Amino acid sequence: MEKLAGKIVRKRHIVLAVFLIMSVISGILSFLVPINTDMTKYLPDDSSMKQGTDLLSKEFGGLSMPATLRVMFENLPEEAETSVRERLSALPSAATVVKTGRKTENGRSYTLYTITMNCDYRTKEALALESAIPRTFPEYQLTVRNDDKNGMEIPLFVYGIALAVLLTVLLLLCSSFFEPLVFLFTIGVAILLNMGTNLLLGSVSATTHSMSAILQLVLSMDYSIILMNRFRQEKTGEKDLTRAMENALIKAFPSIASSGFTTIVGLTMLVFMRFRIGMDIGLVLAKGVFLSMLCCVTMLPALILMCHKLIERTEKKPLRIKTGALARFSYRARYALAAVFVVLFFGSWYLSTLAEVSFSLNQEDPIVEIFQEENQIVLLYENQDEEAAAAIARETEDLPDVNAVMTWSTTLGKKMGPDEMTSYLEEMLSDSGTYGAMFGDLMEGLDFSRFQNQLNENTMRSLYSLYGLLGGEGAVDTLSLEQLISFLKNAASNPLLASLMGEDAADMAGRLDLVLEAARAQLVGPSHSLMMISTFLPVESEETSAFITSLQAKLSSSMTGQTYLIGNSIMSQEMKQSFSRELLTITLLSAAAIFIVVFISFRSAAVATILISLVQCGVFMAIFTAELLGYHMHYLAVLIVQCVLMGATVDYGILFTNYYRENRRVRGIPQALEVAYDQSIHTILTSSLFMILGTGAIALSPADPTIAQICQSISIGATAASLLVIFVLPGLLAALDRFVNRR
Repeated sequence: MEKLAGKIVRKRHIVLAVFLIMSVISGILSFLVPINTDMTKYLPDDSSMKQGTDLLSKEFGGLSMPATLRVMFENLPEEAETSVRERLSALPSAATVVKTGRKTENGRSYTLYTITMNCDYRTKEALALESAIPRTFPEYQLTVRNDDKNGMEIPLFVYGIALAVLLTVLLLLCSSFFEPLVFLFTIGVAILLNMGTNLLLGSVSATTHSMSAILQLVLSMDYSIILMNRFRQEKTGEKDLTRAMENALIKAFPSIASSGFTTIVGLTMLVFMRFRIGMDIGLVLAKGVFLSMLCCVTMLPALILMCHKLIERTEKKPLRIKTGALARFSYRARYALAAVFVVLFFGSWYLSTLAEVSFSLNQEDPIVEIFQEENQIVLLYENQDEEAAAAIARETEDLPDVNAVMTWSTTLGKKMGPDEMTSYLEEMLSDSGTYGAMFGDLMEGLDFSRFQNQLNENTMRSLYSLYGLLGGEGAVDTLSLEQLISFLKNAASNPLLASLMGEDAADMAGRLDLVLEAARAQLVGPSHSLMMISTFLPVESEETSAFITSLQAKLSSSMTGQTYLIGNSIMSQEMKQSFSRELLTITLLSAAAIFIVVFISFRSAAVATILISLVQCGVFMAIFTAELLGYHMHYLAVLIVQCVLMGATVDYGILFTNYYRENRRVRGIPQALEVAYDQSIHTILTSSLFMILGTGAIALSPADPTIAQICQSISIGATAASLLVIFVLPGLLAALDRFVNRR
């Protein structure tokens, strides 16, 4: 290590130049990293929904849902509805506009329009359309919401707030006003390296992309503090700053490596999640912590030596925290603190088992409070089961929470009487209503305006009679759209048909046939067909679970082939079924891995048990605190908190315990506690406040509820673990001194 430290310090200018060049290259590469917003990509291979989405992609090219906006007007006069719709349709990027509802509640009327956009979410065009709508209708009170289920990107100002909070913590606790800038620059380079090297992973999830930078920052800042503190100690007895830095690097490296290793081990436990989003988050964060360590032991020494005059010129008295009274209290109340911890551990464990875990999160949406949001479930079934699918569709669409069921046999293949066929075609050929929204894109560029007057109930009844007459079937009560179009094409030259439909009957039939074939391709594949079930059920609830279970039972008893259900509710149900087992696995693996690391460091099973129990208690407290605050903790937050706290906050306990054991060699228990407090409290407070306040600031962002809750849970858990380390751990060490301090 001495030779390597010497080379790093003496060739510091080359080292710094290399890292700066790599950071620039990585910054450019970071823009090329694909950001994946499709959570189904992370489903395990044995997931039925995963298999269904793969088959869906193979036969239908995936289920591409158009980008849509919802616009709700308050107190819009009925006579203005058509003009408002036309004004919305005239806006750039608005492909189709459909009035989807009107309600009156508490003396106020609400009118809802759904806009299908000809661009993707989060594009300049989509954002421009969202902002243009309120400007277009200044005379009305309205609400605009997009239907992007992946949440918005966290605004830059939120990151700015987090950075300002963290900078304030550093300015208060560091010994120089310039030090924080050096630290932040070093970690900033590591963050750029991490973001650029994500290209090696192929893609990263939107969740990982949004929170990895801030988590990397809060998880690895203490490495810089450790090296800076050691450098200060070394230069007091060494006038040669280069030599002092070499000594500081040699002596600080074991602490930095130990702290980083425990964090990396904890984060890599996420790799063992069945839901592969865990691997995505775990690998990116573990890689980020490693790169932060690398920058701290290579680039930071160069920056400190280059900026040492500025650092010295801006030196100040560090915030002095007196802990003598706390040390004396910890010794006197050591047995009471040990008893309190036992009660707290088992009590928090029990309360955490009562806490409910959520598998879906929704943003606040005032439109949903008036108009129920649709929850789509897709059924993929074999073509041979079309008859059984039709029966299930008819039965399902009669259920109270079902809005509509769309499959070939209930739409384009449905047998209808003349009056129903007329209404169906009128809606299909317009750009309003359910079918207008469904077929709008398919009929783009096809002008049906000159046929509109011919579509009336009397003409349709005559067509049905003519179909029976020419086909020799006699009276015909029902026809499918496919049968009607085929008849119009084949009998176009018949004078009777021409007298009813005019000379353009064949033209109309040809155009409808184009739409029919395109629509068929969306619903019927080479070997499988689709059924779209639109419900008003929440994504996650007991009623939704009962609906899915009932549907699965019907499919098992009626279908001869394999079936697959796809949708947000299906994904939530699958994750819920395996979550308890997965949480137990991750908890045991992370605890066992960190136990081994701590045991190797201290050669003491007692120390390892105390520290692991302390951090695990913090995890339990974070879980049941969510219930006290009135929300259910998201399953990702539970698993990430388990691994992050186990890997990161255990370092605080390791630091205090290390100082305590060192001082117990030459001091009694009360004095050892006092010195251990004095030597560790500054680092513990800096690191813990970084994690608590940094993640807490991101949690204030309403943009993405999943990321906000993950960060909030980490902040709460880090608070609990830090308080336990500061106020409970010293008493535990004193109470169990003969086990902790074995020589």
